[in-house]
Amino acid sequence: MEDMADSKVAGAWYKDVNNEFGKFVGTWKFENTATNTSFTIKLQKKESFYIPLFNYYQDLLVGEYRYVQNGVEIVNTLSNLNVLHTDEYDYNITGYVLLDVNTATLGSRKKILLNFKDPQRDYLDVNIIVTFIPAMIGSPAKINVTWGGQLSFVEEGQPTEIRVPEQEYILTKQP
Repeated sequence: MEDMADSKVAGAWYKDVNNEFGKFVGTWKFENTATNTSFTIKLQKKESFYIPLFNYYQDLLVGEYRYVQNGVEIVNTLSNLNVLHTDEYDYNITGYVLLDVNTATLGSRKKILLNFKDPQRDYLDVNIIVTFIPAMIGSPAKINVTWGGQLSFVEEGQPTEIRVPEQEYILTKQP
């Protein structure tokens, strides 16, 4: 099987020509008031981000997040979004792989596969799958976040899970 980087052209710009990433951009929030728990994700589109390892440019989504459980902030990486990193993996959420889903009940929906890091447990390689749910009358746009699994080498005695519980979340677009 050919490696994806092998098929890329040096110096090329792999552009999001239809602005599919644009619908994912913004601040998204899940809240459970009964447990005083929230999960906030902020996503930005980075155009023409240079990938030095393969010498090409790529449009991609980057992001950061905050997770509060029982009123206690467990993790907050949101300030890292203000840093202009030169390596896409210096962001805690990053990716560019779009998936197109078409079902009879949901219609056509766009999904994106993103790498998700816990900065205190960066040895864990976790992916999230984010599905865009368009706004409807009286309801703002939403995203559905599910976990795409992990493949990690964990040394004995180290935590084996990220600090955000790996469950399904529906996050609402914030104004």
